[in-house]
Amino acid sequence: PENFIYATADREYARYYASRAGRGWLYEVELGGDIEPSVEDPFPTWRASEARIVRVLEKRITLTMAERKDLFIRWGGTDSEFESMISGLLQQSGRFHVALK
Repeated sequence: PENFIYATADREYARYYASRAGRGWLYEVELGGDIEPSVEDPFPTWRASEARIVRVLEKRITLTMAERKDLFIRWGGTDSEFESMISGLLQQSGRFHVALK
Protein backbone atom coordinates (compact mmCIF):
# COMPACT_ATOMS: atom_id res chain seq x y z
CA PRO A 1 0.00 0.00 0.00
CA GLU A 2 1.13 3.48 -0.78
CA ASN A 3 1.58 6.07 1.95
CA PHE A 4 0.47 9.60 1.25
CA ILE A 5 0.73 12.92 3.00
CA TYR A 6 -2.53 14.85 2.87
CA ALA A 7 -2.62 18.65 2.86
CA THR A 8 -5.30 21.31 2.73
CA ALA A 9 -5.39 25.09 2.90
CA ASP A 10 -8.52 24.83 5.09
CA ARG A 11 -7.00 25.27 8.55
CA GLU A 12 -10.06 24.12 10.51
CA TYR A 13 -10.31 20.94 8.45
CA ALA A 14 -6.61 20.30 9.05
CA ARG A 15 -7.05 20.96 12.80
CA TYR A 16 -9.90 18.43 12.88
CA TYR A 17 -7.69 15.70 11.43
CA ALA A 18 -4.78 16.62 13.70
CA SER A 19 -7.09 16.35 16.71
CA ARG A 20 -8.10 12.83 15.64
CA ALA A 21 -4.47 11.76 15.90
CA GLY A 22 -4.55 12.01 19.68
CA ARG A 23 -3.45 15.60 20.18
CA GLY A 24 -1.67 15.78 16.85
CA TRP A 25 0.32 18.69 15.52
CA LEU A 26 -0.52 21.03 12.65
CA TYR A 27 2.26 21.82 10.18
CA GLU A 28 2.80 24.10 7.24
CA VAL A 29 4.35 21.91 4.54
CA GLU A 30 5.69 22.01 1.02
CA LEU A 31 4.45 19.01 -0.92
CA GLY A 32 6.83 17.13 -3.18
CA GLY A 33 6.99 14.07 -5.36
CA ASP A 34 3.77 13.05 -7.06
CA ILE A 35 1.00 15.52 -6.08
CA GLU A 36 -2.65 14.95 -6.94
CA PRO A 37 -6.06 16.14 -5.75
CA SER A 38 -7.60 13.96 -3.06
CA VAL A 39 -11.09 12.74 -3.93
CA GLU A 40 -11.85 11.45 -0.41
CA ASP A 41 -12.39 14.82 1.21
CA PRO A 42 -15.26 17.33 1.10
CA PHE A 43 -12.82 20.28 0.97
CA PRO A 44 -9.98 20.96 -1.46
CA THR A 45 -7.24 18.57 -0.34
CA TRP A 46 -4.14 17.25 -2.04
CA ARG A 47 -2.08 14.15 -1.47
CA ALA A 48 1.60 13.72 -2.18
CA SER A 49 4.27 11.10 -1.85
CA GLU A 50 6.48 13.42 0.21
CA ALA A 51 6.44 16.69 2.11
CA ARG A 52 8.87 19.00 3.81
CA ILE A 53 7.83 20.62 7.08
CA VAL A 54 8.20 24.39 6.82
CA ARG A 55 7.04 25.19 10.35
CA VAL A 56 4.87 24.00 13.20
CA LEU A 57 1.62 25.97 13.34
CA GLU A 58 0.01 24.41 16.40
CA LYS A 59 0.93 21.66 18.88
CA ARG A 60 -1.21 19.08 20.67
CA ILE A 61 -4.52 20.00 19.08
CA THR A 62 -7.76 19.18 20.82
CA LEU A 63 -11.16 20.44 19.76
CA THR A 64 -13.95 21.46 22.08
CA MET A 65 -17.39 19.97 21.61
CA ALA A 66 -18.55 23.36 20.29
CA GLU A 67 -15.75 23.38 17.66
CA ARG A 68 -16.68 19.84 16.59
CA LYS A 69 -20.34 20.85 16.34
CA ASP A 70 -19.48 23.92 14.23
CA LEU A 71 -17.47 21.76 11.82
CA PHE A 72 -20.22 19.13 11.63
CA ILE A 73 -22.72 21.83 10.65
CA ARG A 74 -20.26 23.39 8.20
CA TRP A 75 -19.96 19.97 6.55
CA GLY A 76 -23.71 19.86 5.96
CA GLY A 77 -25.06 18.34 9.18
CA THR A 78 -27.72 19.87 11.40
CA ASP A 79 -27.87 20.68 15.11
CA SER A 80 -30.30 17.84 15.73
CA GLU A 81 -28.17 15.32 13.78
CA PHE A 82 -25.14 16.29 15.84
CA GLU A 83 -27.05 16.04 19.13
CA SER A 84 -28.41 12.63 18.09
CA MET A 85 -24.97 11.36 17.06
CA ILE A 86 -23.39 12.48 20.35
CA SER A 87 -26.25 11.02 22.36
CA GLY A 88 -25.81 7.67 20.62
CA LEU A 89 -22.05 7.67 21.23
CA LEU A 90 -22.52 8.48 24.90
CA GLN A 91 -25.10 5.75 25.36
CA GLN A 92 -22.74 3.24 23.77
CA SER A 93 -19.97 4.26 26.13
CA GLY A 94 -22.23 4.15 29.20
CA ARG A 95 -22.18 7.91 29.75
CA PHE A 96 -25.41 9.85 29.52
CA HIS A 97 -24.64 13.51 30.22
CA VAL A 98 -23.07 16.11 27.96
CA ALA A 99 -23.27 19.87 27.84
CA LEU A 100 -23.21 21.39 24.37
CA LYS A 101 -22.81 25.11 23.96
